[in-house]
Amino acid sequence: MFTTLQLNNFRQHKDRTVDFVSGLNALRGLNEAGKSGILESMAYAMFGVDALREPLDDVVTWGEKVSSLKVKLNMQVNSNKIEIRRGKSGAEIDVDGKLVATGQKEVTRFVEGLLGAAPKVAAKLMLANQASLRGALSEGPTATAQLIEQLSNFGLIDEIIQLVQEKLPSGNAVAAEQAVRSLAEQLESEKPGELDVKDHESEVANTEA
Repeated sequence: MFTTLQLNNFRQHKDRTVDFVSGLNALRGLNEAGKSGILESMAYAMFGVDALREPLDDVVTWGEKVSSLKVKLNMQVNSNKIEIRRGKSGAEIDVDGKLVATGQKEVTRFVEGLLGAAPKVAAKLMLANQASLRGALSEGPTATAQLIEQLSNFGLIDEIIQLVQEKLPSGNAVAAEQAVRSLAEQLESEKPGELDVKDHESEVANTEA
């Protein structure tokens, strides 16, 4: 759960703090007020420049130096309090007040492991294009379903299924199960009897002598 977001010179937000509450949070504002920018800044804090729609030089507030862009995101994962700080000069992440990772790539990798999501997938889920949403809703259920598939990355699931079918044994297992039972019955019927030790006692005694 996200708790607090602090922005400095990120798009329209020169100096802004957003406090989140538990449950559903809604962002309301006029066009170009920076609603999408807030979501984008959260994705940037977690995953770095790979989550941005544009280069960092185009994301900093107009007229400000790119080095002045800073984002701090606080969230709670299970019982752990997480704080992520990121800007052009570097990135850091604290867990329960203790520094656990520094560096752009290192923080991104830590967040990937923490949330189980890669930057591109997270960006798709967090930042659906407004025009795409509006167009899909106006075109009806088919277009809406296609947009959901795109956001959920269902194409990757289809590709995995196809590879499994091509490379690995798959399909109905009834025939294989019947073959296994038949072989098991055959082995059982051909099992040799127990060895009669008495017939070989004299040979064992001679060998020991």
